[in-house]
Amino acid sequence: MKKILFCITSRADFSLAYPIIKEFKKIKKFKILISTSGYLSGNKYGKKIRLVKDKIKKIDFEIKNHPLDDNNFEITKSLSKGILSFSNIFKKKKPDFMFVFADKYEMLAPVIASLQYSIPICHVEGGDVTEGAIDDNIRHSITKLSHLHFVSTKEYKNRLIQLGEEKWRIKTVGSPSLDLIKKINFKTKNELSKIYNFNANKDFILCTFHPVTNEISNTSKYISNLLQSLKKTKFPIIFTSPNADQSRSIITQQIKKFVRKNKNSLYIEKQPYVDYLSLMRHSNFMIGNSSSGIIESATTKTKVINIGNRQKGRIMPRNVINSKYNVADIKKKIYQISKLRVKFNNPYYKKNSSLKILRFFVKNLNRDVLTKKFYDIK
Repeated sequence: MKKILFCITSRADFSLAYPIIKEFKKIKKFKILISTSGYLSGNKYGKKIRLVKDKIKKIDFEIKNHPLDDNNFEITKSLSKGILSFSNIFKKKKPDFMFVFADKYEMLAPVIASLQYSIPICHVEGGDVTEGAIDDNIRHSITKLSHLHFVSTKEYKNRLIQLGEEKWRIKTVGSPSLDLIKKINFKTKNELSKIYNFNANKDFILCTFHPVTNEISNTSKYISNLLQSLKKTKFPIIFTSPNADQSRSIITQQIKKFVRKNKNSLYIEKQPYVDYLSLMRHSNFMIGNSSSGIIESATTKTKVINIGNRQKGRIMPRNVINSKYNVADIKKKIYQISKLRVKFNNPYYKKNSSLKILRFFVKNLNRDVLTKKFYDIK
């Protein structure tokens, strides 16, 4: 029986992992193991591990390596603690394969720890480009340390080939999170209104803004400009919490201050994934710099204003318009988005993405994936 470990560090990871886990659990010769770490551990981020436990009853390895603060030293310290914790796990219970996801720094811990144990790595959502975030470097690093690749689009497959990955190792599957969204029962406006004590029956804006990790010194200016742009809007605003990256606290402090002064706004520290998607679906439009505004939004049929460089380089669906960081341009785009009429088409969607992953994995199950060759483009 093959032991397959799925490493989950955040809600975003979980949205990718969960539909794949469901497919893999159908195969009796696989023993599925689940680890949680990083963003999902500890009290600082609202015990977000509950979001996983509600769906997956058993977590095999719960690693508590969350950073104690959102500065570079504490983040590096949490990463080193994660590497050691995963190394101890692999020493005792080495999995036959390991699935890792996307591009957050926390995901480096199991990847680095696995090197000395010769564990084949399957990487989901490589090949993207996000020029404004350190995630770019992390994502491409994980690609070079991985052995099978599951990418969202043909363009992202070509990027992996540019990085020297052999073509046979790469499968274009779309984004597995969209499998989940296609089958989800969205909560109604009335249900959301009762849960969050906010009138979701009226037009409202959903705002999700994260630190731009390649431009950390500008965090205060960027969130200040965004809030200034939203100050006189006629729409109520729902803010969600930023990622656990450097300068996160600057964003949360300014948002909370804004909410205290503007009674038609609300800050939500945590919410189940279905609630977040339902808020996206029912919002008049979404504003910020979240990957969900790029990858999921066309499927939830949400118009989006994407601000700045954090997602720069990603394929943009037609329901997304881009804004600079300054107040004048954000206001201009808020006006434009209200007039935007678009047919929603998601370039990240492929039917049965998770099943495609399973089939490609099984096809290469007995192949020597550990011995990698650098593919030179001729």
